[in-house]
Amino acid sequence: DLVRRMADNPDFLRFASEARLRDAELRLVATLRKPDLTLSGGIRQLQGSNDQALVASVSIPLFSDRRAQTYVAEARAQREMVDVERRVAQVRAEAMLQELHQELRAAVLEAGTLRSEVLPKVQEALEETRYAYDRGRYSYLELVDAQREYLAIQSALIEASSNAHALQAEIERLTNAPLTGAP
Repeated sequence: DLVRRMADNPDFLRFASEARLRDAELRLVATLRKPDLTLSGGIRQLQGSNDQALVASVSIPLFSDRRAQTYVAEARAQREMVDVERRVAQVRAEAMLQELHQELRAAVLEAGTLRSEVLPKVQEALEETRYAYDRGRYSYLELVDAQREYLAIQSALIEASSNAHALQAEIERLTNAPLTGAP
């Protein structure tokens, strides 16, 4: 679903515009194959004899088809290059999307595990350490160590959640649509 939505990304719409431009160039170059026949005529006055003459000329370019072949070949190559560049960009974006999605799943799993399993246990250990400290069974260093551990787990939870949100934003940028549902 994410790969399908990625086609609406402005990065890929740019290739459609480029392809239309190259198609127009190809049609323009194809017109060079047909010889441009030029007819002209007129009246000319001869100064020496004071006579007038009717003048007509015909211009037919020779070998215009052969000369146009190189231009047509170049235009076709440029048009095909747009398709190749689009496909390369699509493969790279799909690979990046796959990688980002896997990282997002891992970050969400990490944040969920920290929030639901690790943090409650560390909080309980901190409360027990504080209770024991109040009763004189633990020293101040043991209380500070328990508080430090609790703060480290909270910091890891914040970092994992922040990472998940950043990855989600990047996926939404690539797909040009909001990410719905669980990763």
